[in-house]
Amino acid sequence: MATFISSTSTKGQPEKERGFTLIELVVVMAVTTVLISMVIGYSKESTRQLALTSTQAKMLSLINRAKFLSIETFFGGGRSGDQRICSYGVRVNLSNQEIFIFQDLSSLAECPGNSNNVYDEGEKLSGELNKVNLQDALVTFTEDTTLKEAVFIPPDPKTKINNSGATEARVGVKLREGKGQFAITVNNAGQIKTE
Repeated sequence: MATFISSTSTKGQPEKERGFTLIELVVVMAVTTVLISMVIGYSKESTRQLALTSTQAKMLSLINRAKFLSIETFFGGGRSGDQRICSYGVRVNLSNQEIFIFQDLSSLAECPGNSNNVYDEGEKLSGELNKVNLQDALVTFTEDTTLKEAVFIPPDPKTKINNSGATEARVGVKLREGKGQFAITVNNAGQIKTE
């Protein structure tokens, strides 16, 4: 003889089965989807802002490094092969999306000798510390970038801007997508400011 057991409440009525309805599951999935999309949106924006801040720090470091190397050249002398290093500078190359340090060289024993205080082919320093490349980055130069070259001439360092009598010039960087930008200004007294 088989015995069947049924679940009954204390009042003698069958108990409801416990679980979630289809509507409850759909609502939970919809809320979860909205929250995930918000987190992804904030994550992309944070990545962009981090790229902008990182680029600003790298460019400031690069310009200050050129200034320091120039002062160091005055005190310690500097040679590159058979040429004398008279100064250092930074050059902004908009078409290649990079900014880099170069050394201004003279073939004579004393500076300024025949150095010209501008970038000449072959004077670019090699190494990752001596350049910032924006080609594959989330950022790009702004249209109002006026800095082409800044040469720091020791011992002050007196600064020659764009091989002209300009008193200051700026390099601007912005996000390729989204909002956010910064600018670095260099003046002929060697001061470097960020905006």
